[in-house]
Amino acid sequence: MVVQAPRIAVGIPAFDPIAVVSIAAGFVITLVLMFLRMRFIWWTLHPAGYAISSSFSMNVCWSSIFMSWLLKYMMLRSCGFRILERARPFFCGLILGQFIMAGFWSILGIAMKRTIYIFTW
Repeated sequence: MVVQAPRIAVGIPAFDPIAVVSIAAGFVITLVLMFLRMRFIWWTLHPAGYAISSSFSMNVCWSSIFMSWLLKYMMLRSCGFRILERARPFFCGLILGQFIMAGFWSILGIAMKRTIYIFTW
């Protein structure tokens, strides 16, 4: 006599209450951060920062994000909002330069058939 394993429908995951509670908690925390950001001008934590805090990009870019926040904070404290508005092209240029150089190294790696970036984690 052959005993067969029960058939499970493909593509329908089992109910996971821990995942549901985690998603609900993240949603509520994001809503609270959004409310605080809209209500209090001094609130510095952004809900988008919370949303991407556990993503791969934060492992790579956290120092750049911190330095840009620190520079913005110091400019607002010492010079005011008008100078920060005039410096906006500078900050956009930093972001554009990051993507241009990443594209350059990617194209160079494809042309040379070599791995340019090696991620160890």
